[in-house]
Amino acid sequence: MHTELIAGAAYLFNSGLREGMNDPIHALYTMVGIAVLVVAGISVGVYRNRQKRMKKRDSW
Repeated sequence: MHTELIAGAAYLFNSGLREGMNDPIHALYTMVGIAVLVVAGISVGVYRNRQKRMKKRDSW
């Protein structure tokens, strides 16, 4: 699930970089792509940390 989201964000980011010089709307796409990548990275990190904590709790 996350890979599709990240791939879409990366595509938006790349097309935004290419066209952003001429078109301010594409610069906005770039910003949205960056925001999606950051949010996805944070959510994946939180999810993994939560799983680690659950494993530690089970091992007691």
